[in-house]
Amino acid sequence: MLSIFFIKRPVFAMVIALMTVIAGLVCIVILPIQEYPDVTPPTVVVSATYVGANAYTVEETVTRPLENQINGVNGMIYMNSSSTSAGSSTITVYFEPGYDLDIATVDVQNKVSMATPQLPAEVKQRGVIVNKKSPSIVCLIALTGDERYDANFLSNFVNINILDEMRRIPGVGDATNMGEKKYSMRIWMDPDRIKSMGLSPNDIVTAIQSQNKQAALGRIGAPPTFENQQVEFILRSEGRLSQVREFENVIVKFKDDGTQVYLKDVATVELASENYDWSAIVDRNEAALIGIYQLPGSNSLQIKQAVLKKMDELQARFPEGVKYSIPYDTTLFVEVAIANVIETLVVAVVLVILTILLFLGSIRPTIIAVIAIPVSLIGTFAVL
Repeated sequence: MLSIFFIKRPVFAMVIALMTVIAGLVCIVILPIQEYPDVTPPTVVVSATYVGANAYTVEETVTRPLENQINGVNGMIYMNSSSTSAGSSTITVYFEPGYDLDIATVDVQNKVSMATPQLPAEVKQRGVIVNKKSPSIVCLIALTGDERYDANFLSNFVNINILDEMRRIPGVGDATNMGEKKYSMRIWMDPDRIKSMGLSPNDIVTAIQSQNKQAALGRIGAPPTFENQQVEFILRSEGRLSQVREFENVIVKFKDDGTQVYLKDVATVELASENYDWSAIVDRNEAALIGIYQLPGSNSLQIKQAVLKKMDELQARFPEGVKYSIPYDTTLFVEVAIANVIETLVVAVVLVILTILLFLGSIRPTIIAVIAIPVSLIGTFAVL
């Protein structure tokens, strides 16, 4: 009876079909490309660094106090942690699927603040970092160069020129310099020379700290002063040391005869990497590696396209001989899956047309029946 109703009213049937197609076309562009509901638990990562400490010390003095406070935070499912001999502590807190990640981050930050007074001074000085980050990685971006650029230069170039741009892309949870080698002033002490000068490593550390300061010197001639004082001078100091020669000239001891012992007399100073725990290698060449992580619920394909667009813009400012590549890309699997769905749909439509033609035995009724196929397929997106 329903079919007879639409057969006798073709205009009404065409209007409904057009409305169905329009609704489907509108909905196609706003449908999310992800599993629904979101089954990936949102995560918050807490990281801290205790320079010079071994894994056991980091576990006892940093990781455990943080875990004791974070444990039981609202919405938490479980957490895992790692403490390394490089002095790094990382705690990943997993929350219930669908839990508000912003609220989770604030809750974890509050718990970390409660644990901070229990941490060593060296850890508090560097700070405890709390980041919201999905465990899902979108892609890895590798920055490589010719023989003029070593890993230190590439890593610091990424920190200065690329990381902030990547983190501002909508949907990106975090962009991490996975081959990070921050520039640092490394001081290699000579034990024999230190002993012969009657010094200890503590004396050298104290001397460097006392002579490498940022000081506010104040002003000369600032009011209140003499009535005829018309000139005011703002005093400035050179601030913290930044060059190798400046560190070499740090005075570590005054001898009885009035001579001075400089840092260069008992140690070798060089500008190098802060740590050498691991390196990024791409095609047997030193590289800087950027990991792009997505926020829960974001579209990885859109993130990948935005990252490529931004990298193409930034490449115009790269030094000569520096280029980027993407050695690892998880969105390729998504693209292949979408392509397979489209291919399956095409094959199914062709089989349906052949089946209808076979049973009806006429092209004209087949065409009429086939017209309903795109209407039903596109209308399905509106239902989804």
